[in-house]
Amino acid sequence: MCDQCDLWFHIKCMNITVTSYNILSQSDDEWYCSKCQLPNFSDSFFEDDDQNQHDDNNCEPESVSSTETPKNDNLHSDEVFKCFQKGMHFIHLNARSLLTKIPELQTIAFKTKAAVISVTETWFDETITNTEANIPGYTILRKDRNRCGGGVCMYIKEILRSKPMNLDEINNNDEFLCIELLLPKSKPIFVGT
Repeated sequence: MCDQCDLWFHIKCMNITVTSYNILSQSDDEWYCSKCQLPNFSDSFFEDDDQNQHDDNNCEPESVSSTETPKNDNLHSDEVFKCFQKGMHFIHLNARSLLTKIPELQTIAFKTKAAVISVTETWFDETITNTEANIPGYTILRKDRNRCGGGVCMYIKEILRSKPMNLDEINNNDEFLCIELLLPKSKPIFVGT
């Protein structure tokens, strides 16, 4: 039984050998399932140290273009905090042809509630629309190659404000996407695929 979530697991399903189980069962050591072993960010993840030193009423709001700012920023902050109060999850998958695996990806997104899902080897080209590759609740960014290989995409949770970074001037041949996640009361997080 996991000492954190109190759920029971089969020894074989957890890849625990009989010898390891015998040693573990005779000790007072705690055991955690693979889900509970994932890192948990504290609530302070959403607080900026510099912001905490000042009264919120005296702080200048961060300048963001009108297309990125929700109508009620306080409501947006509360929604983001509630959604990710147990931590933000980032997933990377190498799909080797994503189109046939969209239902599986939708299940992964639904179960994990990941902030960003990065996919390499999408094998997308211009004939595949964003509607075909859609995951409800997520915005998609893509850099395609062809149906025989390559291509990257990122799915970003719609509740998050993000800003795509233009890296084409560096090298427009690279299949590389980078975004800046703009979290309330926090420094931006850069995510690249």
